[in-house]
Amino acid sequence: MAEALVIGATVGTAFSELYAAVKIAVLQVAWCHNYCRSLEQVLDMHLPIFEQIRFNLQAPLSDLEQHYLLRFSQKLGEGKLLLESCLQLRFGWANRISQIRYSRQILKLQEEILLHLQQLPALNALQLQQINISLQDMCEQWDKNHAEVMGSLKSGNLIPITEGARQLGAAGKLADEDQQGHRLDELTNQDQILWVAWVASGKQRWCYPFAKIRKCEVFFEDRIHFVTVSQSPDMRSLLCTIWKEVVGGPVPQFQTVEDAYRQVNGKLRSIMPSKRRLLVLDDVWSKGHLQNLSFEVEGLKMMITTRHAPALQTQNSHTYRLDLLNEMDAESLFCKWAFGQYSIPAWVEEPQVVKEVILECKGLPLALKVIGASLSTTAGQSPAAYWQPLGEYQKDALLGRLQTSIDALDPMLRECFLDLGAYPEDSRWSADALLDIWVYVRGMKWVDAVLALVELGNRGLIDFSGAATSVGAIWRAVECNSGHELYISQHDVMRDLALQLGAIQKNQYPPYSHCKRLLMPRQGENVPSDWQSEEAAMAEVISIHIGAMKEDCWPTGLAFPHARALLLHFQERRRSRNHLPPFLGSMCKLKVMLIKGDINNARSTDVGGLVELQSLHIDGRNRPSGFNLPKLEKLRADGARDENILASALCRSRHLKVLDMLCCLHVGPIPENVVGEYWNALTYLRLLDCGGVKKLPQSLGNLSNLHTLELAYCGSLKKLPQSFVRLNNLKVLYLRNCGLEKLPETFGNLRGLERLSLEGCRWLQHLPESLGQLSALRTLWMGAVDKMKSLPAAWEVGGLALPLIGSLERVSCDERMVPCWKARYPPGHPLPEFKLYP
Repeated sequence: MAEALVIGATVGTAFSELYAAVKIAVLQVAWCHNYCRSLEQVLDMHLPIFEQIRFNLQAPLSDLEQHYLLRFSQKLGEGKLLLESCLQLRFGWANRISQIRYSRQILKLQEEILLHLQQLPALNALQLQQINISLQDMCEQWDKNHAEVMGSLKSGNLIPITEGARQLGAAGKLADEDQQGHRLDELTNQDQILWVAWVASGKQRWCYPFAKIRKCEVFFEDRIHFVTVSQSPDMRSLLCTIWKEVVGGPVPQFQTVEDAYRQVNGKLRSIMPSKRRLLVLDDVWSKGHLQNLSFEVEGLKMMITTRHAPALQTQNSHTYRLDLLNEMDAESLFCKWAFGQYSIPAWVEEPQVVKEVILECKGLPLALKVIGASLSTTAGQSPAAYWQPLGEYQKDALLGRLQTSIDALDPMLRECFLDLGAYPEDSRWSADALLDIWVYVRGMKWVDAVLALVELGNRGLIDFSGAATSVGAIWRAVECNSGHELYISQHDVMRDLALQLGAIQKNQYPPYSHCKRLLMPRQGENVPSDWQSEEAAMAEVISIHIGAMKEDCWPTGLAFPHARALLLHFQERRRSRNHLPPFLGSMCKLKVMLIKGDINNARSTDVGGLVELQSLHIDGRNRPSGFNLPKLEKLRADGARDENILASALCRSRHLKVLDMLCCLHVGPIPENVVGEYWNALTYLRLLDCGGVKKLPQSLGNLSNLHTLELAYCGSLKKLPQSFVRLNNLKVLYLRNCGLEKLPETFGNLRGLERLSLEGCRWLQHLPESLGQLSALRTLWMGAVDKMKSLPAAWEVGGLALPLIGSLERVSCDERMVPCWKARYPPGHPLPEFKLYP
């Protein structure tokens, strides 16, 4: 009886505190008023149930009921903290991502409360009916919220930091071209230039513009090569990279580092000095590393960035020391990230406090960038509370200052940041596997995971690269449930910070991580010895960055029964094939696995226990047929050499939603029975550069859930099956550089199609007349379709009667096709935006 009273009082108190917080939020928070109001209505409707729990809980309670109610109380407490965060969040463009994330968390809180209530015992029929009605309403609210998020992503309002701020944030204001030209003169008279600077002061971004100025490119005739060395390099792999970048052609099979250096140096001597070249070595840590990468070859100049000048200087080198930012530049950089302008705004009530924050950053661009970005999104109206902790961290000045930015993150976003330590230093990677960890391990929805990634970028904690900076790439990632376009990297200092904070024990303050991680800070030749402890066996996220591993190289006795994510990064070695670790069989809870590097054929004994695996990413020349994963939802294979992979047990999961195959040159045909029986849940299918795909099965038309289909660089694919036009939910179709000779005459039945790419389909002679019926088509790419001379003649008289004419917004095509398109539009009718190919 006493236990029931205590537990009832606990739930009742948590509810009262949440209820009070909701009442305040409804009155004071404008940006999520509707969501808070909806939550308030749900709590009001089911108030009698909470009163029943508080005062009339039936005793005795089973252990399961006690656990359930205490978990319910904890969830209510988390809801109160969420609403308090909403109260503190400032309104403005810099917080737009946080506002959307918090709004979705309020929706999720409302749904979880209803689901908890639904499972309570002793509910009468009316109460249960009310809960079910509320849950049905939740579906409509989620749909409405999703539409709002997609609208914001399309408009580009979620990425406030400009490219100018990113460049300034990386390295301060760049020197003018006259100064760069002077450095070029120095380089022509010396063998080496050393760029020396403090950690995180922008060495790479100073030397990169220098190497890319036109005068430098002309002098070296565009033969400029960049290689990142880092703190713990694999010298043989680096020498292989230099061979590929500088020498070109097939890379020899190097036996040792000495053999690799001898062959590279000899080859360079044979091609020089007839061709001047510049080799940029970024982030060199020691003289020993430099000795293995220095070549005494006439005509070869080297540019080196380092933090340790004395150890690397020689008689033939010239040193440039990069100073920290001066007061004016530091203020400009900080304000651009914090306020979106280059000076302290007039509306700031305490400008002196802002100046003190800038002073504490000591002129370090990375600190100014990250802390400024966090200040723009931190809770509260004044930066004073944020400034005070800056001086409290004495052990490591830079990491201490940056830690204040991590302190400002909400708990879920903090966990996301700590997960970044699982990736190797100085690497650039697709965000797909990382997003899957957040979805399958952290329990986030896919949209929330992408939004968290964008917010980390807006705060300067990660860097997007290439096309990933575009609004379209982020929108497509949300729409297609795939982040393969989002490539990100992280400054090595930020990675060190993630590793340091992730290592803090639970009994220390603040408790940064409730999810244990085992992460290798640097590449090693063996698994760390302390990983055999009982505490290590509790790890949930494991990342291994290691050299070549034979079967007998893995330590025995390792077991990780609680692991839910495993990242295996094998160092690339020519003709080296690795064995999967024996402890893989103990990972009965594993949800996400990434394997980077070549492995031997996976045996069923190696992976037979991975019955819970939902996401698998394989990058390397592998034959993964031995995998049998009944719950697999996402499969991404890059470079797999198994011609039967599409027919194997690996692709026979009825839960498969995303199938992404890249550069699988030997992949065989897609079996009819596999598509018809197992792929009904598929929403995303990409076969990129899969030359073995010569035809598609008729059963492909039965994939009623398919949203995106990409068949790029499949040169042997000559035609599409007639059933293809039954893909009623298809929104995106990319057929770039395929061998297609014609499209089905009923192609216009794909009424939901919004984006179509026919670029590089050189054998395609005409478009089907029915394509004019695509009323939803917004974007069409059709450049380099050499055999196509005109558009369908029937379109000439169609005019506005053609749905395509009214819907098309953008057309990419050869210049000769532009007049053909313009002729299809009546006089005065708005034309689509034309982009000439290439």
